[in-house]
Amino acid sequence: MATSGGTEPSVRCSSSRKHGQGVDADGDGAADPNDLDDAAQTAARYLCADGHDLASRQGWIDAIAGYNHREDYVRAVAEETNRLTLS
Repeated sequence: MATSGGTEPSVRCSSSRKHGQGVDADGDGAADPNDLDDAAQTAARYLCADGHDLASRQGWIDAIAGYNHREDYVRAVAEETNRLTLS
């Protein structure tokens, strides 16, 4: 699941160490980061885990930065999110 900047989230990021590995959202017996259902549910878990208010801009940025605090990654995710929600 690459972002527009070519950055791929790592399953060994600090969030995975803190919150565990991925989620088996579709019940097929494997938490697969290349499976859309599993990846989306895992991302939701990571983003909501620290209690950020995802309805606010700053809460959203803080949640993304909590997953991967590299500024270029946060910017790439924010840009892709805006592109998807505005199209």
